[in-house]
Amino acid sequence: MKPLILKLPPSVNHMYINAKIRGRNMRILNKYANDWYKDALEKTIAYVEESQWETAEEKVILELYFFYPNARLRDSHNTLKILLDLLERGRIYTNDKFALPRVMDFTLDKAHPRVEIFLKKMEND
Repeated sequence: MKPLILKLPPSVNHMYINAKIRGRNMRILNKYANDWYKDALEKTIAYVEESQWETAEEKVILELYFFYPNARLRDSHNTLKILLDLLERGRIYTNDKFALPRVMDFTLDKAHPRVEIFLKKMEND
């Protein structure tokens, strides 16, 4: 199966702003993270439909390959929160507790920074 390819997700350190909503202090997605989420959700739903992926109600192995635009130090694990939540909303699985993320590699691709996600339902014994 071909991978789901998305733009690089924002890290936890770069996706929130503090806001006061109805008198409560809250952390909400900033504009960049919100725009990334909308774009990635659209691509994920299209991927689900094109590949005829059936929403999993069991464990799903996510093999993640990160392609960064430059050699700046990054922590790919800081992007998992938004990515796993997105994949739940995009109907890869019913609950992100079923996600088994595996960061397989990271490298540079200045021209096309992205994350490639290979999905595989875990077989039950």
